[in-house]
Amino acid sequence: MIYNAGTNTYDLHYVCYECQRPVVINVNADDWKAWQHGELIQNAMPYLSSAEREIMISGICGDCFDKLFPPDLTEGNKYD
Repeated sequence: MIYNAGTNTYDLHYVCYECQRPVVINVNADDWKAWQHGELIQNAMPYLSSAEREIMISGICGDCFDKLFPPDLTEGNKYD
C-alpha cells in the first residue's frame, strides 16, 4: 500500500491467487479506513467495480471469480 499525501489516496497492490495477475487499485484513504473499521465495502467505496471489491475481499480477480463461480444456468434456463 502506498499513500499519496497530495491526493489523500492509497494505491493498493494485489496479486490474484488464481491467475497471479497483478492489480493496483486507487482508493480514498478515508474510505479505506472506514472499510477497515467495519463499514461495508460497497458503502465505503461505491466508486469501485465489483471486480475491484472482490480482489480486495477474497484475493481473487473478477475474471477468475467468474470462472470459479459461473452464473446459475438453471435460473431462466437460457440454454433450453
